[in-house]
Amino acid sequence: MVTALGAVPLLLAAGIAVDYSRAATARGDLQEAVDAAVLAGARDGTSNWAAVADATFSASLRTKELTLSAKTFSRDTTGSFTGTASGTVKTTFAGLVAVDTLPISVTAAAAVKTTSDEVCILLLNTSATPGLLLNSGATIDAPNCQVHVKSTANPAATHNASTTPTTEKTCGAGANVGANVIDNGGTHANLTESCTTASDPFAGTLPTPASSTCTYSNVTINGGTHTASPGVYCG
Repeated sequence: MVTALGAVPLLLAAGIAVDYSRAATARGDLQEAVDAAVLAGARDGTSNWAAVADATFSASLRTKELTLSAKTFSRDTTGSFTGTASGTVKTTFAGLVAVDTLPISVTAAAAVKTTSDEVCILLLNTSATPGLLLNSGATIDAPNCQVHVKSTANPAATHNASTTPTTEKTCGAGANVGANVIDNGGTHANLTESCTTASDPFAGTLPTPASSTCTYSNVTINGGTHTASPGVYCG
């Protein structure tokens, strides 16, 4: 009799552990569903993003243990997407000690990186007029990286006819880069003035020529194949 009575609390404790294990599994499933929903909404990014997130949540939620009580998806002014969800799991054994349900709640957030900050063209001359020159028909196809122009001269950039630079951003060091752009029929979208330009990544890392005497001056290459021999190139 004593042994039987002593087994009751042990069995009850084991049963409550099972309830909490079920709640933990349900919480994990709920977290995965909210994570998937927020990521889907952030990837969509349109005015319909919340509907996309909601549909993804419904499709991703696998647990049958959960009674969902609330879910919300929001987007703040910084572009961060947030999702929260909560609900309860009905207990079996814990109900014997007046705990009928176990509450669970989760949250998730995602932010879209709108700029890569990667510089693929860096023009170092601070006094060149212009620092960036695009002649007729020239195109730059770099939508995921930036062009940095260190020139503060006037003009800082010249875009001649039928030139189309497609960049994430064209960053000019000068305070009047926007005004100091000669536009002869080209385009210069995403141009930012008074912009902090990148440092020269090769400064101090390349060998210095033994002589300052120019071996080659003002070399111009127009298509075809060109073999560059060692030497000091000027201009």
